Amino acid sequence: KLMNDFKPLKALLFDFDGTLIDASNVICTCFNRTLARQGLGPLDPEEIRSRIGKPLRDMFLPFSDEADLEQLIQGYRESFHELSPGKSSLIPGVRELLTRMDNGILLGVVTSRTARGARQILEEFQLLEKFTVLIGIEDVTRGKPHPEGLLKALSRMNVSSDRAAFIGDTVFDIEAGRKAGTFTIGVTTGYHTREELIDAGADRVIEHLNELRNLGLW
Repeated sequence: KLMNDFKPLKALLFDFDGTLIDASNVICTCFNRTLARQGLGPLDPEEIRSRIGKPLRDMFLPFSDEADLEQLIQGYRESFHELSPGKSSLIPGVRELLTRMDNGILLGVVTSRTARGARQILEEFQLLEKFTVLIGIEDVTRGKPHPEGLLKALSRMNVSSDRAAFIGDTVFDIEAGRKAGTFTIGVTTGYHTREELIDAGADRVIEHLNELRNLGLW
């Protein structure tokens, strides 16, 4: 796609984990703690990181049958709620980018974690008010890479997909953005490499979010 096909942009949608927030250490700890309760694991942290970005159901499915999935998911969320406060950090450049976004472009988040959890973390960093829309896994019937969350966010913003960009760190984000019809921007601050994001079809790949301002999107 040409950048000009998407001008003037009216909305930027962001993935959460690995794009705005780094919570990878506590995610790995909670994932292995949950598996241990079932007599499973532990997994190498890098293997867990490769799964981040998928809905929890998909992350746990290889280790459980369908009947036990909800128990695993609930156990993970309880562990995460207990361990995560104060253990997440902003990806470098996020605060600077968001505080400078005063040009009328709407901002939203589409995440595979719960909206409640994402709101809590954004509130901790005093950034929640920057976002018009926040779509979590409980707001959709199909998580990324299905485009449902992105399309729901854009509908609430009243913005068409060809006037929006989706920024994410995983191939699941890029696939979701492509299916939704948005411009797609991969960022290498998270869990997939530049090559993986390019192979997934990202329209642009950047190393840091502060490079967004150099892409000519607005």
